[in-house]
Amino acid sequence: MEELKQKLAEVLNLDEEMAQKGVDAVIEFLKDKLPENLHGLLDNLDSDDVAGNALDAVKGLFGAK
Repeated sequence: MEELKQKLAEVLNLDEEMAQKGVDAVIEFLKDKLPENLHGLLDNLDSDDVAGNALDAVKGLFGAK
């Protein structure tokens, strides 16, 4: 999540606290939209590979491997 937080801070000119709140809001939004059995994927994202893990999670929704 650190990468997402840094991107939010950079693009939106946010301080670290506000960027973290943004990340938390995104995670909660996704949890509201995804089935409950996929919430663990969001909770377990590795901060070093957020984009890759998120892409893998989305691919899994559509049956891709």
